[in-house]
Amino acid sequence: FILYPNYPNPFNPLTKIKFNITEASMVDIIVYDILGNIIMRNNIYRSEGAHIVEWNASEFSSGIYFIKLAIGVESKIQKAIFVK
Repeated sequence: FILYPNYPNPFNPLTKIKFNITEASMVDIIVYDILGNIIMRNNIYRSEGAHIVEWNASEFSSGIYFIKLAIGVESKIQKAIFVK
């Protein structure tokens, strides 16, 4: 699977998380703050192909966040910067 860089980055307050999977599976998207706290979690069954999940960070403070995409035991992590 592929996790693309979120767009826009830096963002205020919306960003899009784009990913592509090669087969239908349970996809877990988790956003962590700099301290490792889970800010947002989206666990859903997705079909094969490209997908976009939008994250609205308006209720959070500016800073660095980490977006993790996990499918089964494999995962990828990207850095996102939120600027108010």
